Amino acid sequence: MRVCQRSENGFDLINSETETNTSLVRNSNLVRISYNEGNGLIQLVKNDVATASIGTLLVADGDCLRPTADKQSSRTVARLLSTQEQAVETKLVGTRTAYLLPIQLL
Repeated sequence: MRVCQRSENGFDLINSETETNTSLVRNSNLVRISYNEGNGLIQLVKNDVATASIGTLLVADGDCLRPTADKQSSRTVARLLSTQEQAVETKLVGTRTAYLLPIQLL
């Protein structure tokens, strides 16, 4: 379901002519679109964690690459070529485990 589209100055909500004060928050675990319509604040939230499978697009995040459920963007740097179960080596990065997997640079 598409709820917004890019515009010259940011993005616009589809089929809504009256939205004002629109904001978009996006990180690795959450996408939230907030806007005023009429006399009320409306928030649309998607908080599905991105999963990694073969073909998943990856973005750089510090010393690691992380999966994104989004379409390719200017921040996309690689595509995953195998699954987590096929990792031959792992590395502890902070409190998380990194799986060393083959990628295709874009």
